[in-house]
Amino acid sequence: MVAYSTVALGAVVAAVGYVYLRQPSDPDVHPAVLRQQSDVSFVRQPGESAVYRAKATPHGLPLLGETPAGLPPLRDWWHPTAALPDKAFLHMQVSGGAEPTFVNLPYATFRNRLHHVAAGLHATLGPTPRRVALMLAPSVEWLLAYYALLRLGHAVIPVSPDCPPADLVAALQAAQADTLVLPAQVPVAIHDVLTTATHLITVPLPPTEGEPVDLVSVGLPLHCTTWPETEADASTQPAGDDLPAPPMADQVAHIQLTMEGDGNWRAMAATHHQLTIITATVARSLFPARVALAPTDRYLAAAPFTDPVALALVHAISQSGGSVVVGTFPTAEAVSAAAYLSRPTVIRLAPSLYQGLYAALLDHIDRYATLEAQLCRASLRRKHALVAAGRLVTSSFYDLVYFRHFREALGGDVRVLVADGAAATRGAADFFRAVLACQVLLTRGVPATGSLTSATVWGDYAEPFGPHAGAPVPSLEVKLVRASEQSDDDEPAGELYIRGPGVFHPLATHVDPAAWCPTGQQARMLPNCTLQLVGKSVTLPSGATVDLDSVENVLRASPYVTQVAVYAPQTGGPLRAAVVPHHAALYAWAKRTTTRYALATVAQNPAVLAEILTDLKRVAAEFHLPAEAVPGSLVLSTTPFTTANGLLTPDETVDRTRIQTRFG
Repeated sequence: MVAYSTVALGAVVAAVGYVYLRQPSDPDVHPAVLRQQSDVSFVRQPGESAVYRAKATPHGLPLLGETPAGLPPLRDWWHPTAALPDKAFLHMQVSGGAEPTFVNLPYATFRNRLHHVAAGLHATLGPTPRRVALMLAPSVEWLLAYYALLRLGHAVIPVSPDCPPADLVAALQAAQADTLVLPAQVPVAIHDVLTTATHLITVPLPPTEGEPVDLVSVGLPLHCTTWPETEADASTQPAGDDLPAPPMADQVAHIQLTMEGDGNWRAMAATHHQLTIITATVARSLFPARVALAPTDRYLAAAPFTDPVALALVHAISQSGGSVVVGTFPTAEAVSAAAYLSRPTVIRLAPSLYQGLYAALLDHIDRYATLEAQLCRASLRRKHALVAAGRLVTSSFYDLVYFRHFREALGGDVRVLVADGAAATRGAADFFRAVLACQVLLTRGVPATGSLTSATVWGDYAEPFGPHAGAPVPSLEVKLVRASEQSDDDEPAGELYIRGPGVFHPLATHVDPAAWCPTGQQARMLPNCTLQLVGKSVTLPSGATVDLDSVENVLRASPYVTQVAVYAPQTGGPLRAAVVPHHAALYAWAKRTTTRYALATVAQNPAVLAEILTDLKRVAAEFHLPAEAVPGSLVLSTTPFTTANGLLTPDETVDRTRIQTRFG
């Protein structure tokens, strides 16, 4: 009897193992669909490529969004009979305490508060359209101010609250801002900036960092006003309909600040009509019809609202009746804690958090016991094979044993992870697809247009071409213009030209959507009709040209690297890398070599420099970087690169000019 029971139990275990280990080989998306991700024109001009556009773009001009018909508008918060979902719109993070908590803000309550804020801002600013710099951290007050200012016809300029004062002065001057909205207590260093404005509106929020000071009492020559809302306003009916007429569709609504490669600020404007277009573009590009946003979706905005994609996702989620989780998430651990509680389905990660989450999950695998770590890595290789075959699987044996814990760390319901492809570590997207079994969509923008240019197509799990490449978004057409006459080829390269209603335009300038806009950005079109943007390039003494962005994206795959900037040293010679090391990796090295661990001391140890440089060469060889692209020397920085110390630009890319000046 025991023998029969043993055989029966073995048969059951074998059957379960067979079901979990054997997965269908059919890809989620047919390969033929992914082989040509853009439509291509049949006619091309001499010295130019064909014209490429997304398959979702209607044939012929006007492009998507040129006519308002059929496009979802921004959420109508103003019409009293507008149908609002009977659910929470915002889940606001509340700081303080051992664990983060969230307060729910229903749609109707948000609308009530919004009406009161709009009435107060109208009384403060008057009927004349202004250019208002919004310097708040992501919060309910940020969104209240943004929607209210749009309704009143003012142009909103999102500005990072961590922007260094020197950069902030130049940014506000470039955008011609005349009004500031910022926390009531901010760092002292901000004082000089306020001389560029005539109005100051203070919001009762905690400071981001630095020594706080009460700006209202410092005697600045400004028209100072406190936040036009009381706690009682949230529970009262909306203010009377005494607001001015809604702004015109072609009136400037949003001014996007970007920093060019030479360190100069560029201010790009978008009209109210273009905001509608961009919202529809993000929604349709990242979420095709078969997987469109739904009321059940919950969006965790782990990126600043200065990021146009992060902000457009808020608009798109509100249109779908979903909800948004807002707060400040300085680390990957903070993102995980918030996601565990709020269970989001869509996450937008800032570049530093994308890299931080990747490093944290790899760290978790390394902390397993030796045998368990080997089994986990073997499982990871199997999941990578499934992803390479075009399959996202959540029901395998490996998910049951290992990877469900990774998904639970982000709430367990994530279906889409969105990040900026410019700073996406090579291999990280495949890793997230394997362990989280979710779509990873990488987006790219061009500073000259200020908006989204390309994005990964849903179902494209391949990383065969090196740096991120994605199809053009549905509101744009792109082509490549070469410097000289060349024969037609299947992989054209040259300067990127863009046209369409989603292109931002310089201040006081109107750009015809049918006219081609030069971007100054070098790009190439790959065989699968995806657009690959070429980053900052340098020419080495050997004559080789190296794309520094691509090199950095590869070197971030080293376990020793948290942040890295590659640049040509002032003295010439091979490339040099400035690395912010990963503390856990340095600690493991110190333990392995029986060295007493002190970060400042270990970071200056020549043996550590040699160890990290050797690992960088290993990673470079793994991803087939040419020998000229491998840094010949490095310097370690124990201080992270941040926007506050000026080593990161506002869009969280490294400022190589300042890094070269600091590290030589």
